Amino acid sequence: MEPTPAIAEFVSEMGDSAVLGQVRITRRGGDFELQHRDQAEGARQIPIDELRSIADTTENGAYRPLKSAPNLRDGWICVATNPAGLEQALNHLYPGGIADWFASRNGTVATSYREHMERQTGMYRIANMLDAEGVNELTAACCQEAFCLKTRRWDVNGPCGDGTSPLPCLEPCAILMEFARKAVRISQEESVEITLSDSEIQSLLATIEQTEASVDEREADFENVRNPRRLELLKNKLLKMRPPKASE
Repeated sequence: MEPTPAIAEFVSEMGDSAVLGQVRITRRGGDFELQHRDQAEGARQIPIDELRSIADTTENGAYRPLKSAPNLRDGWICVATNPAGLEQALNHLYPGGIADWFASRNGTVATSYREHMERQTGMYRIANMLDAEGVNELTAACCQEAFCLKTRRWDVNGPCGDGTSPLPCLEPCAILMEFARKAVRISQEESVEITLSDSEIQSLLATIEQTEASVDEREADFENVRNPRRLELLKNKLLKMRPPKASE
């Protein structure tokens, strides 16, 4: 099978090794060895097709709806004997990742939040009700490295960043769209006016951080008040409420 232009360019530039997300790729003669970048001892060798199931669940067996989340399990080694096999393997782990890498490096312009949401129909149309500040708050909570290893190339009304990221994000994903829909619904709820001192805000922030450290909830279940992204959205809102520090 002839390699695609995308994988051919990737292979020509990777040198002896490269890291894509949580995957380390190493040349072994004419072969390509893939393993978790933080591989533990005792890894077993698996065929390329088994990588799909590796990418589907976390170490605890939870479903991974976002394949670029930083929770890829380790304990495996996979060998691709040619560039086409390497592309197949990487597409199991990061679907479309190589194609997006190639497109980003070759002039493809990312689709902005506004443009993407204007194309939506049905239940996702509501996500376009967020103003620029709301979108920025949304991406700050949803797209950070703790949740996704991709580098966002889009902003509210246009592209951002450059084309050098190994895992570029060229348009809002399904997880963000669902989170945006929930964020709009939350903003439409009846508000409660409360006054908090800085110490009280710090206590709430500490409680949220403690919950985040122990929470093991489905990442795309935005109806759950313990959802990690919902907690992050609330934490950022509390941070904005803190009074400015007095100048020294």
